[in-house]
Amino acid sequence: MLRKYLIAGLGNPDKRFEKTRHNIGFEVVKNIGMQHGVTFSEKKKIRGTMGSYTTDKEKVYLLMPLTYMNDSGISIRLAVEFFEIPLANILIIVDDVAIDLGQFRIKSEGGTGGHNGLKSVELHLGTVEYPRLRIGIGENPGNLPDYVLGNFTKEEQDILPEVIKKASGYVETFINHGLTEAMNTANIRANKIQNKETNQ
Repeated sequence: MLRKYLIAGLGNPDKRFEKTRHNIGFEVVKNIGMQHGVTFSEKKKIRGTMGSYTTDKEKVYLLMPLTYMNDSGISIRLAVEFFEIPLANILIIVDDVAIDLGQFRIKSEGGTGGHNGLKSVELHLGTVEYPRLRIGIGENPGNLPDYVLGNFTKEEQDILPEVIKKASGYVETFINHGLTEAMNTANIRANKIQNKETNQ
């Protein structure tokens, strides 16, 4: 029997939010889908945009909730229940202002860190015990809503493709080799991606 996984990127579905910091979870899910030739479509029962791919051992569902960030948990719970996915096989991908852009953290459980998307996931799953991949978007310099709903700077955009590529790789590690290996790989501060121009 195939192992089932749910990889859910959090974000806002409206076109105007497409390239904002808050939507980096969506970008990672899209990138994984592109790598596996996935076609995404709206699933009204799940209240999300979904696609999937199958390997010899896994069935992987990719989800981008259409419920907006603050109600992300609704869509995730519907997907978990509909596809009967174990909580240990869920990976929630979110932005994190407490981590520099170019750094990552994978945890098996924990608090929300004030992230409204994670608050909703915790509420609707009824637990904090689910894996999550936090992608650094840099420290908030002022108004938090304006910052997370703002676009990346030109300098940040230069390294964004590498950030998305790295995050996608950590997701693949989670699926293929398990949570511990993914944590050991991602949670290394020395792995930080930096803008080459600023390092010269």
